Amino acid sequence: SVKPGDRLKIALNDAEDVDYFKVDVKKPGVLFATTENVPAEFGTFLQIFNSATQELDRESSGNGNNGFVDQVVCSPGTYYIVVARNSFTNYT
Repeated sequence: SVKPGDRLKIALNDAEDVDYFKVDVKKPGVLFATTENVPAEFGTFLQIFNSATQELDRESSGNGNNGFVDQVVCSPGTYYIVVARNSFTNYT
């Protein structure tokens, strides 16, 4: 489970690689996720889901650009962040 302020180092090793992160939100607030140091040959695709697997936000970045999702005001509960290459469109 990811905690507020955690910085995770991940690698999207190939076009099929998808990383999932569980976030337990204790009080209402904004859930923010970003990617950094994205290689020039691809961008990133990020999604945020609630515990019922309803998509709350999505964003994709162009090749070599950092991606982010934010401004999702959350009630306490479990949320999931999905990070993949930007060639994909939906994960549940």
